[in-house]
Amino acid sequence: HILMPVQIYRLRLFTFLSTLLVKELLMGLEYAENGDRLADFDLYSGRDKISWGSLKDRGAGRANLGKTAREKLFSRLSARDRERLTAMEHRLLRLRQGGNNG
Repeated sequence: HILMPVQIYRLRLFTFLSTLLVKELLMGLEYAENGDRLADFDLYSGRDKISWGSLKDRGAGRANLGKTAREKLFSRLSARDRERLTAMEHRLLRLRQGGNNG
């Protein structure tokens, strides 16, 4: 792996959802349909980092857990939102492969 500088964004989220549910939603957004990891979202509750390990089933690796979280997330979205998210994923994959960003 070649280390490259990346943009870092910090968001504050105020919600009644549990930290584990928010972590699961974020993990669902990290992976594309083909299993490629598109992003890395870290979740903190106060000063504590919420680990993906607290979500894992026995024997399930991060990629499998991300795939399951993605399926669960997509089942909660409207058809229009699923299409928009899929289009964004395809655009990111094209950009990653050096294609145009259209």
